[in-house]
Amino acid sequence: MSEKHAIKIIALDFDGTIVTNKYPEIGEPIEKNIKRIKEEIAEGAKVILWTNRVDDYLDAAVNFCNDQGIRLEAVNENLPEVIEEFGGNPRKIFANEYWDDRAVHMSEEEEKVCCEVHISTCKPSIFIRVLRHICRAFRLAFRAIKDIFRPRKGMTGWAYREVELACKNEREDSKVKDGDWDYGCACYESALRAFRSLTKDGHSGFSIGLTQNILNRLIDGKPLTPIVDTPDAWNDISDMSGLKGEEVNYQCKRMSSLFKYVYADGTVKYSDINSHYCVDISNKSTYHSGLVQKIIDEMYPITMPYWPAEPIKVYCQDLLTDRKNGDFDTVGIFHLIKPDGERVEINRFFKEGGKDWDEITAEEYQQRKELELNRLWEEKIDVPSFMKKEFHIPKEVELQDTASKEFDRSNTTEEVVKRAANSCEAQDFKG
Repeated sequence: MSEKHAIKIIALDFDGTIVTNKYPEIGEPIEKNIKRIKEEIAEGAKVILWTNRVDDYLDAAVNFCNDQGIRLEAVNENLPEVIEEFGGNPRKIFANEYWDDRAVHMSEEEEKVCCEVHISTCKPSIFIRVLRHICRAFRLAFRAIKDIFRPRKGMTGWAYREVELACKNEREDSKVKDGDWDYGCACYESALRAFRSLTKDGHSGFSIGLTQNILNRLIDGKPLTPIVDTPDAWNDISDMSGLKGEEVNYQCKRMSSLFKYVYADGTVKYSDINSHYCVDISNKSTYHSGLVQKIIDEMYPITMPYWPAEPIKVYCQDLLTDRKNGDFDTVGIFHLIKPDGERVEINRFFKEGGKDWDEITAEEYQQRKELELNRLWEEKIDVPSFMKKEFHIPKEVELQDTASKEFDRSNTTEEVVKRAANSCEAQDFKG
């Protein structure tokens, strides 16, 4: 990975780093570390939450970060520009800095003193506590003044009452004292300011709908007009991303997920890593894959001018036939769902080759799936519920295997015992 990054990427651990370690509960906030990460964000750093938490425990950690004002660019996922650079989503999170209470800095130089992240749970000083009380008093006074002059009628008055009720419920749920800063309430109040600004513009029902669509595209990072391939629309990132057969690699200034590749013969190709996302048919988790990206680019090549739409959902499954091959060594790509709901069959299968993926038949994919089942049985792994697989069988393979499955079903232990019991009863009756 190139070291030439204009923006620092920080992989942030949770338990023991920004809260005291009381897993699975949420520990007490470690204020000095929270303050420090927020300072890094203010200076332009991108933060990825990097934690072993899953399911509801992970949601609780993400909600805590939101409540603390820690803006997360990703959760246990690489950033889009990193995915593009590696040609896929590596299992390891790439970052310039890894913040973890158990991290130890490993230096190439023996003389360099190794540094560890020191976690402090000290209580705030008296000065800080007094300052917080003063800020709380100012917030209460400011709210009282706003309440005197707030609109009482019309849509704006209705919006004020709705936000007031929502903030009341938010504070009751989060147990934040009235007057203290609350992340959820701050979001409601920000939305209210935007709403009030729109109502001042005198919109009609039609124009407010158009404005809403424009605002949604801006919030989602999507351009308001089609992207045109002009020299001023691209940044040359060839020295950062590394070339993979192309002469030059560009990243779009107007949409960071869009890339342009120029080849020696003059061919130009485009790729939008947000044009789709993968859905694992086993556990419904979502992810990005460089292999699937290539297939989508082949099926739906991007042309200019480009107007990005909603992402395509691609339904896939990863298998691991041998532990020595890492996390997975076989991929099934079954079908996709377009934004308009149309289903398109793909049914392509791949196994890990030397430096790339080799395409295989549906029959070989079925065989490799059985190898994974045998591996899981031999290892006797107690697989967590969120990792359990509902194995997908391609239709043509399912038809071929129907007879053998019926035979297997008729020879289960339960069926054999039942037949033996019936046989004994028949013999007793004859006797």
